[in-house]
Amino acid sequence: MKTKISLVLLLSLVTYAANAQFPPYYFGLKAAPQISWMKPDADTYEGAGAKVGFAWGFIAEFNLLKITV
Repeated sequence: MKTKISLVLLLSLVTYAANAQFPPYYFGLKAAPQISWMKPDADTYEGAGAKVGFAWGFIAEFNLLKITV
């Protein structure tokens, strides 16, 4: 009986310590180089070839559910 209680207590502490590793929110930056092109099917339009672009932005992730065991 003592070993079962000790085992349950140990697993509970390990689970709590593992859950503490995840913060409730993350912030970051996103950077994405890109190459885009469009090939029109209509005869009245003329393609301009490939274009190089760059996208950037801010990222935020919030944990809505906190699951504890």
